[in-house]
Amino acid sequence: MDALRRGDARPRGQLVLVDGHPLGTMVTATDPLVLSGPYGGGHRLPYTGGSSYAGVEVRPGPTVEFAYSPGEVVTAAADAGLRIVQLVEHLDVSFDPRSGVVHQERDGRWRLRVDGRPLPTLYTLLAVRPGDRRRSSERRLAAQLRGKQHFP
Repeated sequence: MDALRRGDARPRGQLVLVDGHPLGTMVTATDPLVLSGPYGGGHRLPYTGGSSYAGVEVRPGPTVEFAYSPGEVVTAAADAGLRIVQLVEHLDVSFDPRSGVVHQERDGRWRLRVDGRPLPTLYTLLAVRPGDRRRSSERRLAAQLRGKQHFP
């Protein structure tokens, strides 16, 4: 977020961000519904165990995450001079991002449901630096993301 706020994005660059949706990360149980942690606000969230997005074993140790809402991330990108092309909240994903809370359904997709309704587990943001001459490739990428109902 600090890099976005400083405007460190490269000229004519693109930002493609796929991240955990804060609502999905707040849910610790669905029946009854139990929420924990902040939705946003840049709150510092320290953890003592190591983990990895890559699925590889990591040496245990302290880590810190920060809670930002999609609105805060989009605003930071816009404030950094990026043009927002697309923001997608994913109600189903191809993997289990939250062991024990998200469940695989008959179609093979994973969903977080509360009262039978799916909640977002991930979101994707696509933004570009204005003046990028690759407008057609930007539109093509956005169309690909829109057309991939099973992304990610």
